[in-house]
Amino acid sequence: AQKLSNQKIRGQKTKESKLNNTSNSRITVATTTALYGDSSPDVVAFLDFDQHLMSPNFEANEEAMAHLARAATLLIGGRKDNSNAEKLLLVQTRNVEHPVIKSLIKKNPSLLAEQELAMRKELGFPPAKAVAEIGRAGADEFIERLKTDITQRDIEQRKENKNSKADGANTKDSGAKNNELGIKKIKDSEIEILGPSSDGNYLVKANTVEELSAVLNKIERPKGKQLRIAINPKHI
Repeated sequence: AQKLSNQKIRGQKTKESKLNNTSNSRITVATTTALYGDSSPDVVAFLDFDQHLMSPNFEANEEAMAHLARAATLLIGGRKDNSNAEKLLLVQTRNVEHPVIKSLIKKNPSLLAEQELAMRKELGFPPAKAVAEIGRAGADEFIERLKTDITQRDIEQRKENKNSKADGANTKDSGAKNNELGIKKIKDSEIEILGPSSDGNYLVKANTVEELSAVLNKIERPKGKQLRIAINPKHI
């Protein structure tokens, strides 16, 4: 973004003069097809950018910034026969205080990244947590089996903890060997189950994708019923 212009737009006259200079420029309306095509525009315009900012998708901010970055790439490439032409990135929005817009204005994507990561950690969304969405007709039965498995593993964990206190040094030696071999027990994982939602779907969270996959793979699928398992879906 810093390569697009070294001057700040100051005052309405400056804005108007810059727009007036685009009369002979190649202008691209920033649709997905145009952004990821082979065009080399002088002006890229996002119309109603709020549709990206307000998308019901926990990756909406990330994707919105990616669109802006792609637009900047097109502008920096420019046309070889008009390399001195001023490049403009126009964004129509009603939310100028949005973190994506603020990061764009300040030319600092890290501002958005820091805020986005903090929010995802608080909500338990990827990459802070691994999330699986469980849906379709077999979801209820699958979740019940998962809860039963978690309860059984919890009971086993308590028994093991009790035995480990009695075994003393022998348990420590066994644990050390497991660590050396890189063995990580599934029953030590923290599993969180949320739902059902209004559409009958459940969310299952774990610390990592590997832990989540290992837990879900152990559960027998309901027979004769459809089951959908989506790992880290966009729409949560």
